Formats: sequence, C-alpha cells, structure tokens
Amino acid sequence: EVMVNGLPVIDVDTSDVDFGDVYVGTSDYVYYIIYNRGTADLIVSSISLEEDVFEIRNYPSRISPGSSRSFRLDFNPELANSYSGIMTIVTNDPISDTLEVTLSGVGVDPPVLGLPHELSIDQIRNTVEQYALPIENDGGSDLEWTLNSYTYSDSNDPFGPSYNWEDISSTG
Repeated sequence: EVMVNGLPVIDVDTSDVDFGDVYVGTSDYVYYIIYNRGTADLIVSSISLEEDVFEIRNYPSRISPGSSRSFRLDFNPELANSYSGIMTIVTNDPISDTLEVTLSGVGVDPPVLGLPHELSIDQIRNTVEQYALPIENDGGSDLEWTLNSYTYSDSNDPFGPSYNWEDISSTG
C-alpha cells in the first residue's frame, strides 16, 4: 500500500510593503494576499507585527490547496516620521514555516489651509474689480488647491446663489 500525504506551500504577493507618504492622524491600507501553492491545507497559526503603527485585520487561519486569502493591513502614522517593521507569518509549511515581510511608510504632516477670517467686498453694481485673496499653507506638506468662481447678475438665475426672500411690503 502506498500512502501519499500532501504538503502546504506558502506564497505571498510580495515580501516588502511600502505605504509611502500618509498624513499623520489618517490611515492607509492594502489587502495582503497569502497563497497556498501546496496540496494540503495551509494553517496560519499567527501573524505578528513589530510596530504599533501597523495593524492587521482578520487574517485567515486556514487556506485550502490551490487557493488564496487576503487580509487588510493598515498603516496609521502617529507622528511625522519614517516607520519600518517586520510582519511575521507563522504557518504549517514544512519548508518555510516562518515568513517575514518588511513594512515601511512615512508619516507626514498634512497641509493646513490658512485664509483670512473674514473677507468683505463692497462693489458698485455693473463694475468689475480684482481682489487679492491671500492663501497660506501653515502645514508640513504641499497644499494643492483650486478656486471656482461664479459671476452672476440675476437673482433668478438657476445657477446663481440661493436667496431667502423676506416680504417687507407691510413694514412701510
């Protein structure tokens, strides 16, 4: 009698995950995929991280032969700083029972739009004026912005500003 036992074989998308620049106080994520290239169930006994700024959500515990499963891997920078760490995946693969994945990302301060607290413009009807609008970036990253403007002359224009008309005819 001949007995053949299958073996699980782990494979992954990449051994290096770089999140790039992520604003401090926000997060970014990737879906990381683990493949089982073997002929027996791959059992994932643990996945651990070195750094708290990286987070794993719901990793798979069992992957059927010839299948793959993904899990979410988050990067949550707390300070403007470069971060790196190792994600360690432990499985029942007899050849490669421990797999290390390098994680990296950079926390960057977001841009902060600085505008005047108040902008008041008095203009004579049917005239055109130009005004400077000072825009400042008080943050730590490039500020990208666009300005859309609208010119109107008829309060009944459907694309003009909305008005809340009050009837004052009875006030004299």
